[in-house]
Amino acid sequence: MGVPYQPLFCTYDKELDEKQQEYHYINYVTYNKIPAISEIDSYIDCPANFSNASFAYKACDTAMSPTIKINSYVFVEVNGLVKHKDIGLFRLETDILIRKLIYRKDHLILKAIDKNYDDITISDSDDFQIIGKIYI
Repeated sequence: MGVPYQPLFCTYDKELDEKQQEYHYINYVTYNKIPAISEIDSYIDCPANFSNASFAYKACDTAMSPTIKINSYVFVEVNGLVKHKDIGLFRLETDILIRKLIYRKDHLILKAIDKNYDDITISDSDDFQIIGKIYI
């Protein structure tokens, strides 16, 4: 049929809300990609209530402090739908970021909890992808 199955499966058991549809959320989901990992530090226990987690990611800055401390692990559900004000793992150009996703009238914003970090406004020309939803 020539229809890619990945876009269908990435939202198969999830429902896009009105805002996600308005912002063409599906265009930023990495449904046809998988993370390329160059090194595995170790394995850590995954709490039972995070059963959808695909991998653990170590926070490499203080942007989400005090909620997420530097060098602590968060659990990531690859292609998990990150809703308004949810914390997610994102790729912007070559940077991997843990931030809160904010929907604004005509754009998306990545917001840190630590006020020393600037908000990042996502434009159509940015190479931006939503890797997944974070569980902490």
